[in-house]
Amino acid sequence: MVKAFTSEIFSSTYRDDFKDSDNFHRILFNSGRALQARELTQLQTIMQTELSRLGNHIFKPGASVNPGGITVNNGYEFIKLDTSTNSLPANITDVVGVEFTSGGTIAFEVLEVVAATDSDPATLFVAYTNTSSGASTPNNTPVRVAAGDSLTSSSFSLTVQSTNTVSNPAVGRGTKV
Repeated sequence: MVKAFTSEIFSSTYRDDFKDSDNFHRILFNSGRALQARELTQLQTIMQTELSRLGNHIFKPGASVNPGGITVNNGYEFIKLDTSTNSLPANITDVVGVEFTSGGTIAFEVLEVVAATDSDPATLFVAYTNTSSGASTPNNTPVRVAAGDSLTSSSFSLTVQSTNTVSNPAVGRGTKV
């Protein structure tokens, strides 16, 4: 059965009899005697109390400790894989960090992988590393691998999803927040 840690449990189980009202913030150790567990426990409690006081003094309740902020990547490229033809590795995350090429002209590195779920195929999130030899496209659309392309690396061979519609694109750009 789970017990909630309270001051009662600490004082009885761990012999922590530290009282803030005793007005001491230092434990002196006797050099001629063995170190006592009670001394270490009281020392821990004093340190935790002081850190808590410092934190309550510097930070307002609910304030963020780090500057934080939101990081937005508007150019997060994705490639959906054809689940019927691919022999994906047992651990799909094994392809993270692997560099693939498409037809020997377009190269990309896999940043993240989302495994297939229900009707949604496995998806690679990638960063293109070489698109200079890809075919030029109208309207300045970025050069990407195409639907049905074969993707090869030194260890893996994958195929891009052949369905490429507006509602189910094979490749594209998304946003990661």
